[in-house]
Amino acid sequence: MKKSYVNRNLFSTFLLMLLLGSFLAFLYTPEKRSFTNNLGVDTLDSSASTSHGSPEILYNNISIEEYYNSSYSYYYKTDYTVYSSYNVIWVLSNATDDDFDLYLYSNGGYSSLLASSNREPGLLEWIVFRASQAYYYPKVYAYSGSGDAYIEWKYSSISLSLGEPIVNFLNASESIELYQINLVKDVLYNFSLEVPAGGDFDLYIYYLTTGEATNFGGFFKSSTTSGMGVNEQILNFNPSVSGDYAVLVVRKSGSGVFTLNCSTTYIVPTRLSDDSPRYEYYNASSSYYYRIDETSVMYYHIIWVQPVSSNSNFDLSLYNNPQYQAPALANSTNGNGSLDWIIWRPSVSQPYYPLINTNIQEGYAYIEWEDSSAYLSTGSTYSYSFTSSDFAELYYTYLSSNTIYNVHLIVPETADYDLYLYYLEAGEAINGSEYLRAGTSIGMGINEKIESYRPAITGYYAILIIRKNGTASYSISVNSPTTLYNYYQQKYYYESLSYLYKITSASLSYYHVIWLQPTSSIDNFDLYLYDDANYSNLIAKSCNGKGSLDWVIFRPNTSQAYYPKVYAESGDGSAYIEWDYGYYTYSYPTSIGSYMDTNDRIELYQVYLYTSRTYDFSLKFSSYCDFDLFIYYLNPGNATNSFGYIACSNTSGYGVDEEISGFKPPYDGAYVLLISCSAGSGSFSLYIDYLGSYGPYIDYNFIYSFILMISLVGIVTIVIIVIAVAYRNRERQRRQQRYLPQQQARRRLQEERALERARIQRERRQAQIQRDEYLAHESRAFIYCPLCGARNKRTEIFCERCGASL
Repeated sequence: MKKSYVNRNLFSTFLLMLLLGSFLAFLYTPEKRSFTNNLGVDTLDSSASTSHGSPEILYNNISIEEYYNSSYSYYYKTDYTVYSSYNVIWVLSNATDDDFDLYLYSNGGYSSLLASSNREPGLLEWIVFRASQAYYYPKVYAYSGSGDAYIEWKYSSISLSLGEPIVNFLNASESIELYQINLVKDVLYNFSLEVPAGGDFDLYIYYLTTGEATNFGGFFKSSTTSGMGVNEQILNFNPSVSGDYAVLVVRKSGSGVFTLNCSTTYIVPTRLSDDSPRYEYYNASSSYYYRIDETSVMYYHIIWVQPVSSNSNFDLSLYNNPQYQAPALANSTNGNGSLDWIIWRPSVSQPYYPLINTNIQEGYAYIEWEDSSAYLSTGSTYSYSFTSSDFAELYYTYLSSNTIYNVHLIVPETADYDLYLYYLEAGEAINGSEYLRAGTSIGMGINEKIESYRPAITGYYAILIIRKNGTASYSISVNSPTTLYNYYQQKYYYESLSYLYKITSASLSYYHVIWLQPTSSIDNFDLYLYDDANYSNLIAKSCNGKGSLDWVIFRPNTSQAYYPKVYAESGDGSAYIEWDYGYYTYSYPTSIGSYMDTNDRIELYQVYLYTSRTYDFSLKFSSYCDFDLFIYYLNPGNATNSFGYIACSNTSGYGVDEEISGFKPPYDGAYVLLISCSAGSGSFSLYIDYLGSYGPYIDYNFIYSFILMISLVGIVTIVIIVIAVAYRNRERQRRQQRYLPQQQARRRLQEERALERARIQRERRQAQIQRDEYLAHESRAFIYCPLCGARNKRTEIFCERCGASL
């Protein structure tokens, strides 16, 4: 009876603790911290809906409907594939806002990726592959959205033959049909697709070697005209190699029955080699046919012909079909003895077909084709010498819209050269007279220039140099950006223009800031930061609106140059711009003082903080100012704008001090403190301390967690007591026999845990001693300037920064 009474008392005690702890937990709601935390949180990839160890089987030409959950992976395995046959795997979401991506692997571990398809939400994803093994392993990843989708795998069981049309149908559950055809090099093929009135279908041709795979963008040729019931055709397709090709009919929208057909033609013109002038004789009133095979996609290309005699007139035309059927892509007819040239820019890799017509007098001429393989980067200079048989050199460069550029051609005294600038969209062709800008001064040794040119479109442009006389060496250059230095400057900006800068000495040891402040409240100038000289890799931007201060913080991981850009979104006017970096402050507590005004708007300081400490920051300034305080943390190589802080204090009002109290760093490492001037001019003092210099810091989250932990411990203890009492009453005799060995084992375990705790405490004390010694060494070795706060060696008499007496 006595033991039962004790057990009931214990149970009542813990039950009371449980009720009391739960009441306090709900009553004691924690308050928010006094700073804003904008650190990103990594999201873990959800587990797959089907284990990759047991993927779902896809059978040939059988479409299945699946439901995909967002952020999940779904694993599949194809049925037996036929060696060397073409295959296609496709997935189509039923909703336009779902984004389901497709991947193809060659192994059951889904580690050897062959190809992937990651188009925009709602678009059809597909991968074409040519089998070299029995099984393949597709995977669908639901990148965003949840919903139904169709998925299908099929191989090319039906062959397409010349002159034998194939009739089939497409709809939402049968979005792709795949056929295989054997084509011969130098034979020209025509593919036609009759599209039903209720459908919008596209036509694609792929070539793969055995074992290769590609996504939707890896086609050789395509016909993708938009519109319901619009037929598709690919004419004069010349295979680059003989072999088996895949022909895909792809549904874009709608449904219905289609008809696919293939026919062939054959012509053999004279081939031209890249950058190899030919010396030709042309008979009067005759036509001469050529072919160009090696055109690189997106490069600029030129074909030119120059008569030897001033009385000869040879006209030049360019076609994209071997029948030379009108209309031509471009024609050049510049008159007797004149140089004719055509510039074009392919959108796909295909042959081109120049044609020479002799109009007046037969004779000799030079003819040449070349591409713009030499790239002129901004700020660089390229030199070259003409030969007597070469009359044109072509280059390309990248120009940004609304930016002013200068192109200079330095001409030797013994030569007369001309300079031309062109822009073409992919797939366009023009004759030489359709240039954007030119420098065509007449006379020997006269330099040519294209200055203050503002491109209408951002992209790649062609620069052409024409030899009129002489063969001596020339130099060509393109220039634009302005170097930005470590002090504020005033610049004038015009609306809708971009202004490029360069920071040449961004050290990896510091945080850096680039800031911009318009002088007028109606002007809106945005700030961009790039880490490449082509201004193509944007790492951060700040667009804070009219009259607002914009800034970007960055932390290099190597010593390199950075490239800011200012875009005048609206308004014309002046602005102050500066690049600055933060000096380190090591010892705490410390006080930093400086001065800011409406021209110099930002000051930057670096501090090294530890997660084991709690820090207080206080910014004090005069009643004539309104300053703000921000804390940033970046890993080396990263950048952020003004909103990327992890803590801030930006109270509005003149003379209102800013404070960030109880800041617990999320990482050990270097942080940067940024002070910005919202209004006014004057001095400030920044105070830094840790472990509650401005009053004890109460961690309410910890108190709340501790109360919840007590409640949980009470519940667990009650459960353990009930189980222990029942078990003890039922097995008392057997437990008494084993009691002594168990007690000894528990004692040994307790002793081992006590030793481990003692070891951990010793290591913590040693680490604290080392940190205290480091801080003591720093305080003995350095002294801080009472005027500007800069750190100086204790042996110095005067401050290295401001010269004040120490």
